[in-house]
Amino acid sequence: MKIIGITGGVGSGKSEVLNILEEQFGAVCVRLDEVSKALMKKGGPCYAPVLDLFGSGVVLPDGEFDRGAIAAKIFSDDSLRLAMNQIMHPAVKQAVLADIAARRAKETEEMAAPRGTHTEILYVLESALLLEEKYNEICTEVWYVYADEAVRRLRLAETRGYSEEKITSIMKSQQSDECFRAHADRILENSGDLADTARQIREALKSISEAAEVS
Repeated sequence: MKIIGITGGVGSGKSEVLNILEEQFGAVCVRLDEVSKALMKKGGPCYAPVLDLFGSGVVLPDGEFDRGAIAAKIFSDDSLRLAMNQIMHPAVKQAVLADIAARRAKETEEMAAPRGTHTEILYVLESALLLEEKYNEICTEVWYVYADEAVRRLRLAETRGYSEEKITSIMKSQQSDECFRAHADRILENSGDLADTARQIREALKSISEAAEVS
């Protein structure tokens, strides 16, 4: 199993990269934000501790959390944000590691089976906080998805309706371009044509496969 970590700033186009990996290369793509959402669902392992932290004021009529209300509280209170991170980040990592272990076990079983067919798994983890949470330690490679700031701002304004003030605030809260570059194994330039992004991905995967064959 090859594990690729995908990271980058808001608006860099990480979702488009994941779509290419899924649709053109058959990758198993795990978005850590989606894992977090699942763990916070009613009956999930993080539901009770999050409820204890925020109280019933962030619960919708159907019993699920109002994530917008939680985000607003976290944005204005660093202590709440830290407490939330202490609940969610370890739980998300535990869930991801368990999924990887299960897939590896299945892969090993298929390889050992007589006349069995086996397809190597390309497992992709995506998060803007990939480096902060040290997922790079379990990745074959970390890819930094880069786009020019002007392109990112335009994307966020057009696709999400964000104001310039909100975009600036989010960008300031994330890692710098220099930090991403310093810790990435590869950089995907994603300011323009997605066909070119797909070409870069294809070349990167070919390079990883060739390096594995040599080793």
